[in-house]
Amino acid sequence: PTQETKLMQRFARTLSILILSLSSAIAVARDDGLGQAILDIQHAWSHVHYEIPKDQQEAAFTHVEAMADAVVTRYPGRAEPLVWLAIITSSDAGATGGIGALGKVKEARRLLEQAEEIDAWFNVSMAGVYCNLLPA
Repeated sequence: PTQETKLMQRFARTLSILILSLSSAIAVARDDGLGQAILDIQHAWSHVHYEIPKDQQEAAFTHVEAMADAVVTRYPGRAEPLVWLAIITSSDAGATGGIGALGKVKEARRLLEQAEEIDAWFNVSMAGVYCNLLPA
């Protein structure tokens, strides 16, 4: 794999790990229905990420992205669904691989930046992601 491919895979992996627990805790703390919606998205993401064969994940992530996008629409002004959409988008980038993943990586970054505008606390998570992108 090229350096760019390795970088994209590292980004997808790191993003998923860093933000997974964080967004869950925040969403569940506010009980307005968002917590359950986030849990549903998490379960769907986890199923695709861990149980679906790699060669079928790209198609499966499309469905999970649609679920997350609906939650973003249902809860405007909330950072948590944006973070989960970024996680799913970056995971999809990892499943896609190659140069085709670059647009998805950029979209995941844009979503995280949008979440940060809503809740600056997410800046800490983004800094961790960016630090892990630097060559070792």
